[in-house]
Amino acid sequence: MSHPTAIDMNNDQNLLIVGIGASAGGLKALQQLFETIPSDLPIAYFIIQHLDPNHKSLLSELISKKTPLTVADATTNTTIQKGHVYVIPPGKYLEIKNNKINLVDKKEMSGSRMAIDHFFKSIAYHCEERCVGIVLSGSGSDGTAGLREIKAVGGLTLAQMPQSADHPSMPNSAIDAGAIDKVAELDEIPKIIKNYLTHPLTLKKENQIQRSFSNDVLDKVAKILSEHEKFYLSQYKPNTIYRRLTRRMSLTGIEDYEQYIKELEKNAEERKQLSEDLLINVTDFFRDKEAYQTLNEEVIPEIIKNIEKDQPIRIWIAGCASGEEAYSLAICFLEQMAKENINNELQIFATDIDDNAIKIARKGIYPASIIKEVPPQYIQKYFVKKEHDFYQIKGIVRDLISFAKQNVATNPPFSHMHLISCRNLLIYMRKEIQEKILNAFYFALERDSYLFLGSSETISNKTDFFRSIS
Repeated sequence: MSHPTAIDMNNDQNLLIVGIGASAGGLKALQQLFETIPSDLPIAYFIIQHLDPNHKSLLSELISKKTPLTVADATTNTTIQKGHVYVIPPGKYLEIKNNKINLVDKKEMSGSRMAIDHFFKSIAYHCEERCVGIVLSGSGSDGTAGLREIKAVGGLTLAQMPQSADHPSMPNSAIDAGAIDKVAELDEIPKIIKNYLTHPLTLKKENQIQRSFSNDVLDKVAKILSEHEKFYLSQYKPNTIYRRLTRRMSLTGIEDYEQYIKELEKNAEERKQLSEDLLINVTDFFRDKEAYQTLNEEVIPEIIKNIEKDQPIRIWIAGCASGEEAYSLAICFLEQMAKENINNELQIFATDIDDNAIKIARKGIYPASIIKEVPPQYIQKYFVKKEHDFYQIKGIVRDLISFAKQNVATNPPFSHMHLISCRNLLIYMRKEIQEKILNAFYFALERDSYLFLGSSETISNKTDFFRSIS
């Protein structure tokens, strides 16, 4: 994806935006962190903490005692500057907009206590790889969804070591969701950020990184990952590989490709980390509202109308990530089937190459940020609230879905499908792999059935196979 970047303040192309999330009980962690943060780097820091809207915050004053950096409460229309720490005021959400800080009243935002997610998603959108998201001590799950977005666009995500946190729920939530690049003690975090900022490859432009690679390097990495991890690098577009490989290099402190290849050969954990980093697992419930509107108004009613009385409705979600889309589609079908008063069996197959994502999907437990994505009536009907502000999808929905590990590019497809959903997966694949997957989908679908793609994806030259309806 490509967005106009907000990082153009003072024409400083090296400015890095660092967002730090903590709950009200995370003050000690914030103070310890800022005691060790250097003041001479082109970085702007944002502290997003859960603050009581009914009381004046002393956070700026307390942090300023621990750092030589300039600390102040964030105000709307302020131009972001390096060497500054901006603190969220009570009762507000904070975002970056048009190269400046923008504050939004909490009452204007749906959901509750999701200020960290809101800011993280904002910097992911505007700053891409030039941002860092950090979660410190805190209760609940705020920050998890936003960190996944930062990681997906190539930024860096860090979490305080849960064992050293007074309130470990927020770090644990992000770690369990696979949203964290590195878990570290507070005094290690500044060094990790500095390595990321100053690494000779990490924040270079795509064409500069590409020129630094040779086919020999990619071939060696591909061979190691295929032999040890059964991960096939040749299926993915090179740009995806370049950015993520150099990011892993910065996290290991390695600047030379050949040295990193040696590290991959001997370090099983690093091979696993790189493989997981190359899998982009970002999804939401009911992602892309207009697409779901078309699905609910045109596609699902048509499938239900044409189904035989005793015929099961069969759906395949290819690249299901952590399960949000599979559950969204299940809810859509359940709602429409109840409206039409039909009781055909609903068979949903959800597959992904990532073992960790499948494990999360099977549990069906998600952070409280989903209340910004899921209509309130669905939360009440299909979810159960768990401790620490988590929500679990009810068994009546989970039991409809079979989750399984599968490489859609190499493993045999399912058959007799009425709907295949494969959203935001093809955009990362090489053209020949895209065509191979589209061929497999065509043969897996029944007549008069549907293929649901992401908004940036097309059927390529397969116009003899598929007709676009929206």
